[in-house]
Amino acid sequence: MTVPPEALADGAAERAELVMLLPEGLNIEDPLQSWPLQFLRFIARLPHEYDTWLGHWHTVPNGDPALPLAEDTVLAGAMVAPFVRLPNEFATLSRGNGERIAFMALVCLTADELDLKLAKGTGALTDLMDAAGVSELLDPGRASLVSARRRWPGKR
Repeated sequence: MTVPPEALADGAAERAELVMLLPEGLNIEDPLQSWPLQFLRFIARLPHEYDTWLGHWHTVPNGDPALPLAEDTVLAGAMVAPFVRLPNEFATLSRGNGERIAFMALVCLTADELDLKLAKGTGALTDLMDAAGVSELLDPGRASLVSARRRWPGKR
């Protein structure tokens, strides 16, 4: 990735891998259920296609305005974050040649949550996420943490 010198000085890695844990029973071979993998691929290509980088707390909406990633979810984007469910030891791989690869979580968000992060900052969003137990484990039926109006009709 093309990481700015100040971010490298703060510990960002030039190489990264994104991790999203998928729920048991999700069949990514089914075109109706493959959207998490498609969105993960889209985000992973961004640094290469736009000569940029991804680091903790960067967000990526699905369009402008952010639209749901699939018909059966209100999730409309994602945030790169530290792991919640995986151990810290999993976050960095140091290769024999001195190269360091960062592994970072990809957490799917609703449009309301993306808007909250932009309006009130990362802390406002992560406080809600921590209280609700939101992590890198995808919950396609999760309602918005900001607005109870935005729910997937099949859950809750």
